[in-house]
Amino acid sequence: MIIGAGATVLGPVTIARNSKIGSGSVVVSSVPADSTVVEIPGTVVEGQGVQRDPQARLIDLDHSRMPDAVAKAIGNLVEYIQKLERRIDELSTRREGPEQRHDENDETLRKAKDLLVNTRRET
Repeated sequence: MIIGAGATVLGPVTIARNSKIGSGSVVVSSVPADSTVVEIPGTVVEGQGVQRDPQARLIDLDHSRMPDAVAKAIGNLVEYIQKLERRIDELSTRREGPEQRHDENDETLRKAKDLLVNTRRET
């Protein structure tokens, strides 16, 4: 059984085995086994006897499956940096000629870029 932070259980209710109560939910009636309860008042959204619209989004309280916001932000920064570098190369080529373009062969810069690109692919 998992009871999320700030959840409230009111009255003489039974919370059966393998059930999950979402954070901030208010449970006012018994919860069947292997089910998930969310909202105020608590509503069983997953488990035995739940009729679900096949088009409705599923509620999943498994936080390990949530997207990694930090990795996504890093990925967005990598894309933006690459866009800026392409723009700098364009401007340098126009102004000074191709021989004056900035050097992308710097080993430290290459390693950092590889690390950021690989982090983005994992998300």
